Order: sequence, then C-alpha cells, then structure tokens
Amino acid sequence: MLKHIVMWRLKPEALGHSKEKNLAEMRVRLSMLPDLIPEIREFVFGTNVVDDPFAMDCVLVSSFDDEAALAVYQAHPEHIKVKAFIGEVCEQRTVVDAVV
Repeated sequence: MLKHIVMWRLKPEALGHSKEKNLAEMRVRLSMLPDLIPEIREFVFGTNVVDDPFAMDCVLVSSFDDEAALAVYQAHPEHIKVKAFIGEVCEQRTVVDAVV
C-alpha cells in the first residue's frame, strides 16, 4: 500500500476569491476524484484547525495499491484539471509518498 500525502498553504487571495472560498472549492474538486479514478483506495481531505504560523492550511491523505496506481492517478485528466486549479490558489506544497 502506498500513501500519498499532500499538504498545501493557500494564497491569502487568488482568482478573485478569499483563501476560505478557494479552500472550499479545493474540497469540492478533490472530492469528485474518487468516483472518477478507480485506482484511488482511500481519499481524505482535511483543513487545519490550529492557529500556528508553521501549519499548512489543508492536507490530502490518499492510498493506492502501488506506484503504478499512483502514476495512473497523477496522469488522469481530471486530476490534472484539479491540480491546475490548486496551482493557482496555493503558495506552498509539501508531499510524501510512503510505502506502508
């Protein structure tokens, strides 16, 4: 099993919307992916609740059978669309792909 964990810090404002509005839109767009990409085994999105200057704003924890399944997910056209939106609204991204 492979865990794909991504954390983001959003821009205070992007695409004419506040951080909060863009965070909500990220949740909506990401939540559609498990129904479209069968390689996804687990897909959990959460937002930070602690006021800490070192904290990221949100996290995605997803699971895949192996690296090949992760590669299919990353190349999927719907994932690429969501990734493009996220790239516009986020200022920092951290990722880890770990075998568990």
